[in-house]
Amino acid sequence: MLRRFAILLVLVLVLAGCGGSEGYAAVTVDNAVNLTRVGILSGHAGGVNSTAWTADGKTLASAGDDAVIYLWDPAGAKEVRHWKAHKLAVTSVAFSPDGKMLASGGRDKAVTLWDPSNGTQLRTFADSDQILTLAFSPDGKLLATGGRSKTVNFFDPATLQPTKKIEGFGDRINGLAFSPDGATLATVTNAGLLQLWDVASGAKKQEILDQKVGDVSVAWSPDGKLIATGSANAKITIWDATTLQSVAKCEGPIGAIRGVAFSPDSKILASASADHSTRLWNVTTGVRLGPGRTNEEVSFGHGSEVNSVAWRPDGTMLATGSYDQKVFLWAVQLQ
Repeated sequence: MLRRFAILLVLVLVLAGCGGSEGYAAVTVDNAVNLTRVGILSGHAGGVNSTAWTADGKTLASAGDDAVIYLWDPAGAKEVRHWKAHKLAVTSVAFSPDGKMLASGGRDKAVTLWDPSNGTQLRTFADSDQILTLAFSPDGKLLATGGRSKTVNFFDPATLQPTKKIEGFGDRINGLAFSPDGATLATVTNAGLLQLWDVASGAKKQEILDQKVGDVSVAWSPDGKLIATGSANAKITIWDATTLQSVAKCEGPIGAIRGVAFSPDSKILASASADHSTRLWNVTTGVRLGPGRTNEEVSFGHGSEVNSVAWRPDGTMLATGSYDQKVFLWAVQLQ
């Protein structure tokens, strides 16, 4: 116990100067050694809605209510560039697998592709309603978008021309995620439905009523075995991706789950919550990770609701974005 305290104290002292000009001290979530804030990225003039990493982990993108996209260098916790991207709030950003394109969707009903090396607009498409979520397929040959139009559109990123669509959703689509092999798309809706779709045909493969309130976020584990959903009633469920049987439930948050993300090794789930917290979970048991934690504890890091969470591809860092207009970088030291 004494040795663990000493390690924690050293980490706090070493990292205390990494918080940026606001003078934030480095903090640990839930008094755990394994998640330590090492950077605060400031610049947004509105809440941060989405964060995304390049595959090499060298660049982080963030976007939010100020309609601006920022690119950051995590090594120095500094800005690379930023630009006005949409007329209204940007709700979702994603890098192509090769890192040569950045896709953004917004409340202005636009889907846009950017060259991240200079912020130049490559292509844009006007949808019929607000875009709330988007993702590239693992091979980079498709871009899927969803939102208030209650339709999933698939685009060819090379042209941004629609190639197919899935219609008939009863409510808005809040989240979507491709399976690692790209063959299946998972979607969650404001009606609380988790649905799986065959990407090639657009046919529905499976569905289950997750919660009686809206599901806000969905993630597919990198090994393809699990799907996680987060809902507006603060529930996190981990599902068997083949059977859609619940394998674990994560209990503890007291605010809507804005984002969920699996670690690269598929063993840990990170969550972002409206209760200002970032938490880590064991995907097999649903138990919160770290010493001395109880389900009743609430951990605070951001000054407002946390809207997004994204793992660096090497698993050493998390990025979180919040309504407090900040992006936090968290170093992950697994025990």
